[in-house]
Amino acid sequence: MYLIKSKILLLFNKIKNKGHFLVISIVLTTLVINYWCFIFCLIIYLFILFKIDKSLLIGSIILLFLFVSGYIVKDIIYHKPDELLITGKVINIETKEYYNVLTIKNNKHKYLVKTKELYSVGDILEVSGSKEEYVLHYPNQFDYNKYLHYQNIKYVINNSTINLIDHKFSIRKLHFTIKSYINNKFPSNVSSYINTLTIGNDDNLDSSNIDKIGISHLFVISGLHVSIIILIVNKLLSLFKINNKTKNVLIIIVVGLYVLLTNFLISVIRVFIGLIFKTFTKLSSLEQISFNFIIVVLINPFIINSLSFILTYIIAFFMVLYKIRINLQFKNKIVNKILNYILNILLLTLLVQLLVLPFVISINPDFNIISIFVNPIFIILVTYIYLPISFIILIIPGILPIYEYITFIFEYLTQNTANIEFLLISLGNIHVVFKVLYYGVFYLLVLGLETKKFKITSLFLVFMLCWYYKGLFKLYDEIYFLDLQVGESTVIVLKNMKQVIVIDSGEVTKNNDFTKIIKNMGIKKIDYLIISHSDSDHIGGAINLVKYVKVENLLLSYYDKTKNTNYLKKYSNKTYYLKQKDVISNKYFKFSVLAPFKDFGNINDNSLVFILEINNTKFLFTGDISSIVEKELISKYKINVDILKVAHHGSKYSSCSEFINSVNFKIGIAMNGYNN
Repeated sequence: MYLIKSKILLLFNKIKNKGHFLVISIVLTTLVINYWCFIFCLIIYLFILFKIDKSLLIGSIILLFLFVSGYIVKDIIYHKPDELLITGKVINIETKEYYNVLTIKNNKHKYLVKTKELYSVGDILEVSGSKEEYVLHYPNQFDYNKYLHYQNIKYVINNSTINLIDHKFSIRKLHFTIKSYINNKFPSNVSSYINTLTIGNDDNLDSSNIDKIGISHLFVISGLHVSIIILIVNKLLSLFKINNKTKNVLIIIVVGLYVLLTNFLISVIRVFIGLIFKTFTKLSSLEQISFNFIIVVLINPFIINSLSFILTYIIAFFMVLYKIRINLQFKNKIVNKILNYILNILLLTLLVQLLVLPFVISINPDFNIISIFVNPIFIILVTYIYLPISFIILIIPGILPIYEYITFIFEYLTQNTANIEFLLISLGNIHVVFKVLYYGVFYLLVLGLETKKFKITSLFLVFMLCWYYKGLFKLYDEIYFLDLQVGESTVIVLKNMKQVIVIDSGEVTKNNDFTKIIKNMGIKKIDYLIISHSDSDHIGGAINLVKYVKVENLLLSYYDKTKNTNYLKKYSNKTYYLKQKDVISNKYFKFSVLAPFKDFGNINDNSLVFILEINNTKFLFTGDISSIVEKELISKYKINVDILKVAHHGSKYSSCSEFINSVNFKIGIAMNGYNN
């Protein structure tokens, strides 16, 4: 046993200054777990470690064995059969507009329970109810099942029956006690900011404008927040005759308490572990953050897939390695100092935004260039004014009028900045392989700036152009029948974006999902936007879409002239009102209109009905016509198509037996709207 311990200690001493190599091993292994195509990268990397130092290879293999074993065990436990009746302890409560979401933990799993009832952290509940099913409905949609999996949440329970069995002490209670104090003590227009900036609870924060201008990182508890606490504690302890070692231990204890106060936020845990390393080891900053990373992923292997974990550690690694300093020379020393400070902040802000871009874009396809220039202003405002006073107001509530005034100024600035959209560019999500390539060219960008070899940086610009115009690299034709929340839409994208046809656009939603879908596809221009009729579940999404995506041709029903269709006309180069026998064609497709052949007096029956022929494949689109129009169609035409878009979402008022038996088709597709 002593011999084994000695060998392990010897191995650690050999690799303790090379921990960053072990981090790369874990990252590559995680990629392999999720995407097998990276297996060759891992093998090549392990071979490189063998060439550099055999001890590194041995250390990596031992570490990967522990990491993968923990991952597999956790995964096996996660996939055990579902329980019908759950008994567990409430460890978290998230407040929504109309209900609360309880996180309940038992010995095996965590569960999310939706309820309108009020419960407390520490309550022991017996819960039964229906399990909510989540499926992906359209391309690049957020995968909520994966999110639950990586959070070790078994599933979400709705329509629940809950019995309160007992109440036990919970260390997490501190977070919710402070949250309750803030909500009861201060008006809602400021309490959301205080909660977010001090304890990391953003349940009630409207972050739409903050997200638009790219300053959401300032409202996530990070090393910046903790550094302010450390600074305050350090100043207070300096008033007493305490040696540095004792002072550092007390600071660690205070930050440990802040971990509890923020309900174990990973960014605060990172800083807490970092302080322990800094106080009790002589490791370099790079190795401190490396072993910090390793400890966290060994304790909870699933966390490596968490977006908050990825962002906090990727920024921490970057800040440790960042060495670029702008030092321009101006005659006036004060001007010289101020301008160089601003330029350095601008450059650092830009590089940090580019660093996290592939992950942020997976949530929001837009990047506002204006954020690069406004970030320094908001960094100063939040760091030196808003954040400190958010802590002070907890102790001195009497400064509320000052806080409300600062909040008013902040919201005024964010709202007006968010309205500046002429520098908004849509990139859209990219495959993980291209994300890895992105970080390769990002490294070349930073290297070029450090060494002032600016030719290297041009590769990054080329990659960004390719990303922006990613649609041009489509290798085949694609057609998407989108399963939207409400309504329907069909998107046809021909190879290399030669033609883009959008047929209907679903209902307008709070998050403008349809616009995000189109942007994520890399679509910058729609050649033909076809609105079958102006019901909101067919035209709604287009109302927002046309503000951001250019429309060349708008095709409308001849008998459908409404406020919304007139609005769309303003954003298209050409508008066509079509009826029976109208034909539009080019070398890519042929568009033949079958109806309307008269004014039926209602929007649904006046829908555009047409056959679209692309690459010898025929599609029949029927809008929301009823069986009345269907019967007239089959009396006028003999219809042979490959794919039928079923009328009126497959409702009982359409798809009469005469029509279905008469039309010759191979596949019928009904888009019902998954929240209809």
